[in-house]
Amino acid sequence: MKKQSELVTIWRSVSNIPGWLRLLWLMKQYSEDELNELERIDDEFRAFVREEEIKHRKWLRDELPKTQQGWLEVFPEAKHLVKPVSRKQKKFDEQLEVARSANLADVVEQYVDLRRSGVYRMVGLCPFHQEKTPSFVVYLTDNHFYCFGCHEYGDVIKFISHVEKLTFKQSVRTLYRFSRSD
Repeated sequence: MKKQSELVTIWRSVSNIPGWLRLLWLMKQYSEDELNELERIDDEFRAFVREEEIKHRKWLRDELPKTQQGWLEVFPEAKHLVKPVSRKQKKFDEQLEVARSANLADVVEQYVDLRRSGVYRMVGLCPFHQEKTPSFVVYLTDNHFYCFGCHEYGDVIKFISHVEKLTFKQSVRTLYRFSRSD
């Protein structure tokens, strides 16, 4: 059997070839023990590479600053990939954050008569279809709705866009104005 260092050298020279282990086996130049050792070396290397990749991803996720500027400090060569954020986009992002935090029950009550049904939910007639018994439920804990009749569901933005037949941006702006008027 060849020495460990010789096997590592062989592995380095052939490991980038697809099906390298099968090729070595077909050549019949190496014993079964040597092939098993080469496979073990390959497995150890792959495990090491995977661990390093996991560490690197964790470092990227945890250690790097979350802002674009922080990324550019670490990867200055990526400057051409980052577009500057316009004032218009910053304003829309602020509006989106306010719209998502709007209380769904307050918004729905503008369109539907809601009544309490338990501690964490309110029910009423669905505004999306005709019905006689309430099947529209607003869940207060996680600010979403669901209709057991027409199976519509979503958050406050989706509700206002369905009721008023608005685009996403129009819905966000409407909810932003609604939140500011309270």
